[in-house]
Parts: sequence; structure tokens; C-alpha cells
Amino acid sequence: MLANVPQAHRPPRQAKPGTAPGSGGSINGKGQPPFIATAEQRARVRRLVACGFTNDSISVIIEIPLATLERHFKHELTHGKLLTDSRILEGIALQALEGDKTMSIFWARARAGWKHAGEGQESAAAAAFTINITNGANGDALPDDTHTITIEARPEEEP
Repeated sequence: MLANVPQAHRPPRQAKPGTAPGSGGSINGKGQPPFIATAEQRARVRRLVACGFTNDSISVIIEIPLATLERHFKHELTHGKLLTDSRILEGIALQALEGDKTMSIFWARARAGWKHAGEGQESAAAAAFTINITNGANGDALPDDTHTITIEARPEEEP
């Protein structure tokens, strides 16, 4: 009867949730039990994806084969970064809306493009040099005949 039902609609075989393949006995003593992911494992995979770990690295960290990871955690591997980023930004937005001044400033600078006055410019010049101009012959100058010009070059501002 189950042969005609698509795989996605079949009820899962019973096993302890979070048990890695080969880590326990099957129900009837034959073969290995199926892997059933726990909510904790799904959350951890989402966090690891958000941190930038590769699928190979995550399979080592979670201690399951790569094929099992890709089969049972497909949604988390595909959307983990987006889901984690959205939860973090929602928390920041809620704190800012509740009156947290630090989060309000962070939101204004990171998301709304606000900047401090003079931000993005270095406090010291990128290049500085001095030109001495003398009116004397052979470079011999009298104290009143020497003029010093200091030029500071700053990087051009981006539009």
C-alpha cells in the first residue's frame, strides 16, 4: 500500500530523534534506524551556516555523514543565514523601538546610513610634505628670505 504513496507523504519510521545512523539498533533488529533531526540540531545547523561553515565542516561538527546532513537539513543549509540574520535584526529593531538608545543609534548608522560629522575622513593627512623657497643665491638664504609652504594631501571623497 505504501508503494503508491510519494516518499514525502509516507510516515517516518520510528527512531529516537537525533540519533545518528549506525548509533543504535533498529526496531526489528535488522538494519540501522532512520535519522530523525531534532529542533536543537536544526537550530545549530542554521547558526553554523550563518557563521559561514561549509557543509563538510558542519557534518563533522554535528557528527553525521554529509549525505545525511544534506538530506535532512536541506532547508537549514539553504536558508540558515537568512533566518539567523532576520532573527537578529528583528531583535535589534524591537530594542530600538522600545527606546534602547544604543540600538537606535546602531540602527540609524547601520541601516539608515547616518554618519558622524567628519566620519570617513582620516584625522591625519594621507600625505604631507614641505617646500622651502629661498631668494638667496646658491641656496644661501637670509633669515627673512625663506618661506615655508606645507601641503597636506587628503584622499578624494567618494560621491
